[in-house]
Formats: sequence, C-alpha cells, structure tokens
Amino acid sequence: MQLTRLDIRRLRCLEQVEFHPAPGLNLITGGNGAGKTSLIEAVHLLGYGRSFRGRVRDGLIRSGSPNLELYAEWLDGRGRPRRAGLRHTGGDWEARLDGAPAPSLTELCAELAVVTFEPGSHELIAGVPNTGAGSWTGRCSTWNRASCRSGGATPGP
Repeated sequence: MQLTRLDIRRLRCLEQVEFHPAPGLNLITGGNGAGKTSLIEAVHLLGYGRSFRGRVRDGLIRSGSPNLELYAEWLDGRGRPRRAGLRHTGGDWEARLDGAPAPSLTELCAELAVVTFEPGSHELIAGVPNTGAGSWTGRCSTWNRASCRSGGATPGP
C-alpha cells in the first residue's frame, strides 16, 4: 500500500490538514503540540478503527467541533487507486470505501494495510525479555539469527 493523500479535519489540534506523502520515506517535523503525532494517529484510525492514545472521548475530536473527518487515497498492493472516508461524531462512526458506505468499520480497516508503532511498541525490542511460557519476546530472544535466516528453528545460545 502507498498512501498518496490524507485529509484531516478536526482531529485533536488539527483543524484542517491536507497531506500528500511522497513515495518512500517522509520526514514529519514540527514543534511540540504541532500535530505530528495526530497526523500519524489519523492513519492509525483509518487502519485500526481506534486511537492508540486512549478512548475516543478523551480529546480525539477537536474541542468545540461536532465531529472529526478523515479521507485517504492510496494505491493498493496491485497499484489500484483506492479511497476511504471516516467520520466520527463522538458516538457513531460513519465509514465509506471507494465512494460507497462501508458495511462496517472492520471492513474499512481490513482494506488498509497500516502498521504503526504506538507509544510503548518499542518495548517489544528494547524491553527486558520475558521468558515466561506464553511470552513472544521470551521465545524470540532465544532463537539464533543465522538459523532464522536459513529457515531453521534451532535454539541459539
């Protein structure tokens, strides 16, 4: 997926933003409170149907506004242009996919291949390994990188 356009209206500190990311890596800079994280949060909302910062009622809709609106255009894995819209009023979500009402928020999210690293996600890599039986990090930290590259499953040192 390649995001080609993102319009944001009334999300947190952002009143109205139109973002056209270039292919490849895009660097987003700005001072504290400028809306950098809110821009990433908009993409996350479209891809997951929820915020990574907490409950929707906790300031997601810009103060004094009746709703928030997101619109995105992207190229899917086959290079086909796609578009989606999402409106949230504080109680209800309205989603559109390629110009038609989306049957559900889940279906909209399934069409967007979004991966975001949320606050705290880095703990999967930088955190102290948990070696408990149900721990993903505990199991992964014991595998030898060379055996992983070769497709083997040989425990490492």
